[in-house]
Amino acid sequence: MSMPARLKKLLQEPGIRLTPSTTDALTARLIAEAGFEIAYMGGNATTASRLGTPDVGLITMTEMADHAARIVDATGLPVIVDADTGYGNALNVQRTVRTFEATGAAGLHIEDQISPKKCGHFAGKQLISCNEMVGKVKAALDERSDPDFLIIARTDAIAVDGFDAALDRLAAYEEAGADMVMFGPPCQEDDLKKAGKLSIPLACVMDTSGNTPLIPATELEPYGVKIAILPTAVPMAVIASVRALLSNVRKTGTLKNIPLELASFEDYNKVLGLADIQSLETRYRT
Repeated sequence: MSMPARLKKLLQEPGIRLTPSTTDALTARLIAEAGFEIAYMGGNATTASRLGTPDVGLITMTEMADHAARIVDATGLPVIVDADTGYGNALNVQRTVRTFEATGAAGLHIEDQISPKKCGHFAGKQLISCNEMVGKVKAALDERSDPDFLIIARTDAIAVDGFDAALDRLAAYEEAGADMVMFGPPCQEDDLKKAGKLSIPLACVMDTSGNTPLIPATELEPYGVKIAILPTAVPMAVIASVRALLSNVRKTGTLKNIPLELASFEDYNKVLGLADIQSLETRYRT
């Protein structure tokens, strides 16, 4: 079964899918190991890991596609990719869809900000017109070679024009044929409750910013939410744990008595699939 078909099947089943963002191939493996059924490759986390910069539109489509191919190869899960604005106009969106389909990803989302975009939590976001975004959604749908490849249309209009305008935009993107729609932050539980005029599933963001719901994901299911994305939890955990490790080692000069538990060397290699590699080496040894 293809990755898009696997994702479609998961989303047709009852329940909501909690979906953490990877930062790299290693965290993609950890997401799969933890039992999650879908992985997300967010622009924020990917920009942080590849460029070490904030999510302000600096990363390119080709960099994201290269990263997506590595994530897909490492995790074995359906991967949803943050395709930002589609990296240009409707024709750019079509190239983006072709490129991300070729990585083996299961779907993507595009948003209605101008290019270059800003992280949904940042001030100063600007939007393209609703009509232009409708054209980009249609272009994405026309270009996908696999009808199961998920196209999610996201709006950042709540922060710019208010909730009612955002809801009107998502209704237009639904009419254009999007498989799923998504509010960018700020978006709270009460906003999701009001999204009843939409008849297709919702994706939403959950993080610790205060701009998104911070409740058990199952409580969002009655509002039509099928995917709850955790875009920054993993990179924030990386920052906190690595900072604690390095600070302690810098002060003490030793790895003894560090203030957090490290994975064992055996566990480290287990996560990376060393046993599978060694098995293949034995199998193909001449």
